[in-house]
Amino acid sequence: MKRKLISIGLILSVLLSALSVITIPASAADATAKLDLYDGETLVGSYTNVQKALDAVTKDGMTLKQTADIWARKDLVLWFKTCAYDITFDGNGFKMNYYPDTTGGFGLFEIGSGITGDILFRNLQVTLTDDTNTGKECFFGEISAAGTITFDDCTYHGFRGALLVKSGTVNLINCNFSVDFGSVIRTDNDNATVNIHSGTYTATPDKSTSWYAGTCHIHRGTLNVYGGSIVGIGGEAIRTVRNGQAAFAPVLNLFGGYITSDASTGTMSSAWGKSTWNIYGGTVVNTGTGYALYPQDAQSVNVWNGNFHVQETTAFCFFGAASAPSYIYGGIFTGGKMAYRVLSPADRKEDYSYPANTKTIAYGNCYNPIMTVGAQVRLSEDGTNGIRFTSTIKKGNQSAYQNITALIDEGTTLSYGTLIAPKDSVTPGEFTSYALKTAGKLCLDIPAKSGITETDEQITLRAAMIGIRDGNKAREFAAVSYIKATIHGAEVFFYSCYTPEDNARSIRGIATAALNDLQALQSDEYAYAVTVEGETMYSPYSPALRAILEGYLA
Repeated sequence: MKRKLISIGLILSVLLSALSVITIPASAADATAKLDLYDGETLVGSYTNVQKALDAVTKDGMTLKQTADIWARKDLVLWFKTCAYDITFDGNGFKMNYYPDTTGGFGLFEIGSGITGDILFRNLQVTLTDDTNTGKECFFGEISAAGTITFDDCTYHGFRGALLVKSGTVNLINCNFSVDFGSVIRTDNDNATVNIHSGTYTATPDKSTSWYAGTCHIHRGTLNVYGGSIVGIGGEAIRTVRNGQAAFAPVLNLFGGYITSDASTGTMSSAWGKSTWNIYGGTVVNTGTGYALYPQDAQSVNVWNGNFHVQETTAFCFFGAASAPSYIYGGIFTGGKMAYRVLSPADRKEDYSYPANTKTIAYGNCYNPIMTVGAQVRLSEDGTNGIRFTSTIKKGNQSAYQNITALIDEGTTLSYGTLIAPKDSVTPGEFTSYALKTAGKLCLDIPAKSGITETDEQITLRAAMIGIRDGNKAREFAAVSYIKATIHGAEVFFYSCYTPEDNARSIRGIATAALNDLQALQSDEYAYAVTVEGETMYSPYSPALRAILEGYLA
C-alpha cells in the first residue's frame, strides 16, 4: 500500500510540474487589470481594478501603466466609470487578449459618462478572438465619455467591431485597427465625434446587416477624416446611414486621407437619407466596379475638392442620386467613362464627361496644385544635375489658394512640397506620402524652400532629384506636388493629380528630348551652333551642358 501511495504521489508530482509551465487564460472570475499608477516618475500604487486605480488619481497628468499581459473572457475587465482628471493609459509593451462569450454585447473597454476628463491610450496591443465562432456583437471598446478619448500608436485585431462610440470625442492617431467581419468604427449618438488623424483602419464589412456595412459606419454623429488610410474589403470604406430614424443626421467631413475599397456600390456611400457630406480634400479610390462616391440618399453633398479615381470600366467617379442634392465645386477626377453625374437640384443637373483622349479632369477651383506636363533636366556646371518637376498654384479672387487659406486654422500658414518616387511603385489615386510609406515603398519628399517663387497671380514650385545613378538613367520617376495645411489642429495634405502619361519621365528620355531641341535660325535663346548630319543647327544649351546631357545617354 505504501509503495502504491508513493507511486501515485510521484505521478501527481510529475503532472503538477508539467502543468505549471502551461499558461491558462484567466476566467471571468479571476481576470485582473494589473496596473501601476504613476505621478511623474513616482509610483503611487499597484492595482488589479481600473476604477480603484482611477479613484487614486488626484490631479491631471498621472499615468496608468499595464504591468502584465491581460487575458479576459465574458466580462468587462477595464471599466472606466468615473474620473474628472486628464490621464494616460500606457500599454507599456504588454498585450490584451479578450474572448467574448456567446451572448455578445461585451467589450474589453467600457468608458462611461462619468469620465469627464480626457484619457490618452497609447501603445495598446489588443486581440479579440471569437473562439466560439458565435459572431455575436462584441467590441474592443464602448465609449460614452463626456471628455476626449485619444488612441495613439495602438493596434487592434478583432472580428465584429472595434470602437462603438455613443458619445464624446474620439481621436485616432497612428493606430492600426483591423476587423475580419464588421466595422472598425461605429457611431451611435448625435453627440459622438470621431477624428481620424493618421493610421490604417481595415475591415471586411458585414453586408448582411445595416449595422456593420462599412469600415467606418456612421449611424449618428460626426466623422472627421484628416489623414491616414481607411480600407474596405468587399464593402464600403465609409458608410453613413440613419437606419430609418428621421431625427438622425450623420455628418462626414473629409479633409484628407486615403480612402479605398472594392465595393460594387461605392467606396463611400450613404443610405436612408438625412446624411451630410462635406468633402474638402483626400483621395478616394474604388478598385472594383463601383463608384468612388455614391451618396444613394443624403440630405446634402458638397464636393469642394479632392482626388477621385475609379477603374476604366466604371461609369462614374461620382454618382449623385436624385434624392441627394449634390453640388460639385471642384475636384480632380480620373479613370472611368464619366467624371460625375449630378441629378439634383434641378439647376445643377449635369453629366461631366472626360475630354476626348483623356481620363482626367480638374473641375472648378481645386485646392490642389497643378503639375506641369512632363519634366526637365536640371543642369548645373557644379554637378547638381538631375530631373526636375514643376507645378503651380493659382492665386487671386475665387482661386484655390483663396479657398484653402480661408479653411485653415487662424495663425497658421501653408507650406508646400513635391513627392518623387519610381513610377513602378505608384498607381493613380494612391500617390500620397502616407500610402507609399505604409507600403514600404521608396519616396523622396522635397519641401519647397529654395525652389519656390511667388507672384500676385500664382505660386510656382520646382523640385529636382539629383545624383541619379547609372542604373536609373532609363528608369521613369513620377511626381506629385502638395499643399500642407493645418485644419482643426490636424495636418492635412492636398495633392496634385497624377497620371503616368503626364507626370512620369526618365532622365534619359528628357535628355534625349533636350538634345533634339534644335532650330534652324539662331536667336538669343537658341544661341549655340550644333552640327547635325553636316547641317548647322542651333541649341539652347552650351557645349558644356550638352556634354552633361549626352552623358545621360551613355
